[in-house]
Amino acid sequence: MKQITRMRKAVCIMANELKKAGYSLSQAFKTVWKRVKFSMTIRAAGTTFGNRQECLNFLKQFRQHDLCVTLEREPDNIYDGNAIRIVVHIFSLSKRTVVGYVPKELAREL
Repeated sequence: MKQITRMRKAVCIMANELKKAGYSLSQAFKTVWKRVKFSMTIRAAGTTFGNRQECLNFLKQFRQHDLCVTLEREPDNIYDGNAIRIVVHIFSLSKRTVVGYVPKELAREL
């Protein structure tokens, strides 16, 4: 039950952000629920920059439940004000690493 309440709260927060971006409230909720209900597979951008390939290879040794992926908006990014970085948290090492970015076209919508 707690998980459902948290999900509803997250949906409300995301819908309000879309409303601030110009969506009508009903359109924002429909968009967010569609994204929540259906899994989304994307091809991350920027994975070949710097040492990210080495980081991705390093992450292969961990089990899936030892890792957590979060998306973090990066409003001060000099190349794209809508940039959203993909961050992997490694629980056992208490470390985190940026492995790439949400594609520009999708980040603009979120």
